[in-house]
Amino acid sequence: LYKHFAIIGPTGKGKTTLMASIIEQVVSSDLQRVVAFDFKGDLSKYLPRGLVRVITPVDAPISILEKPRDIDRADWKLIVVEALSHAGGLPSESVLRALNILENTGLKSVESPYVASILAPFRDLLSSESRMDVLLEALRRESILVNVEGYGVAYQNAYIAICAGIVRYLLLRSIEEENPLIFIDDAWRILELRTIRELVREGRSRRIGVVVSTQSPSDFPQDLVENIHAAVLFGSRNREYISRSINTFNIPEQLALNMPKLGVGEGLFVNTATRIMKLIKTFNPSFLEEKTRESTGVELNKH
Repeated sequence: LYKHFAIIGPTGKGKTTLMASIIEQVVSSDLQRVVAFDFKGDLSKYLPRGLVRVITPVDAPISILEKPRDIDRADWKLIVVEALSHAGGLPSESVLRALNILENTGLKSVESPYVASILAPFRDLLSSESRMDVLLEALRRESILVNVEGYGVAYQNAYIAICAGIVRYLLLRSIEEENPLIFIDDAWRILELRTIRELVREGRSRRIGVVVSTQSPSDFPQDLVENIHAAVLFGSRNREYISRSINTFNIPEQLALNMPKLGVGEGLFVNTATRIMKLIKTFNPSFLEEKTRESTGVELNKH
């Protein structure tokens, strides 16, 4: 459970359903708590109601000017600067300068040309009354899913990047024997963050497992690939996708020839440590199984 796992494939092949199935099995079997990040709301739709606690920005608004009580001020500023810089495609020095101006002059400086030009996409993270204690308390006690469905892309990326930074800060300093599994759907949006790379690089020694889904092997920085224990690659007819799969995970070309033939829910399992590779049919979460039976009267096959 503390080994990192990648789920890779084009849209519609079954990445999110596989991730939901893993979460359901882990939580319902009481194996471990989970912390999941859901950009588009797809993951939460596939999980049984009540399995995990869903937290949205409405439940836990963030103010970047209000430091959580459990995080050092300098570390909080690093988390915020990285999140806003990444989400806005901005130089970190520019973000840091804008934040320093805000701290020194207060919210009235939001309207100044320089600060406004930098932080305009993140106004909701400035004016919110922070309730990060909701997130912090839930992290310690429950399995949670952070859902930012319906928000703008820059805000989604910033909010989840900040939450991931909080998770990294707390977990890498944790003395707990069992830490939660981290799940990130559509992880390509934040895989370049130092936060994520540190979680992956240091996670196994701290008993933290990370499971990510993304659309292409090319989404992974090399240092992340080197720390992935296993992956499921769904099929595609795209030659570049197949070529990158071969190069990233050292897949024999003869085996890769099967990838264009794979249907929805069918993938190639790769264990990067043992070099075991085999074609598999993935499980669906029970919620999706139930909906399929209700609508068609047919039970999906499991292998």
